Amino acid sequence: MKKFISALIAGSILALSGAGPAAQPVIANTADIAEPMGALITSTNGTISANSSTSVHCTSTASGSNLTKMEVTQTLQRQSSDGSWTNRYSRMKTFYSDSVKYENDFGSLTSGTYRTKTFVKAYRGGSTETRTHYSPKKVTL
Repeated sequence: MKKFISALIAGSILALSGAGPAAQPVIANTADIAEPMGALITSTNGTISANSSTSVHCTSTASGSNLTKMEVTQTLQRQSSDGSWTNRYSRMKTFYSDSVKYENDFGSLTSGTYRTKTFVKAYRGGSTETRTHYSPKKVTL
């Protein structure tokens, strides 16, 4: 009798834990699964160069795969005396392409150190991805 009760209790615990034959498989709804990080944007880059003693040329590039559109925001930043960066000018453009090149000239600048910040937002269906890139090269005017 003790063996029967022990077997009954063990079977009940196994069935209630979901580890036994009574467990039902869970089927994921693939429509609700988000795309993995980096699935939309494959690369971003930003460069800056001096045009003159008061102007710079900035280039932002980005690429993705099977995109609906990409929004590229290019921001010129100036370094403050404490080492932080302050936004000076910002321009945005929407592209309906998988590969973009966005160029701008910024003039009437005061002396200082500048860099470009590229912010990209990519769209594919209901998915979006964003990425920010700071130009590794800086320009001192």
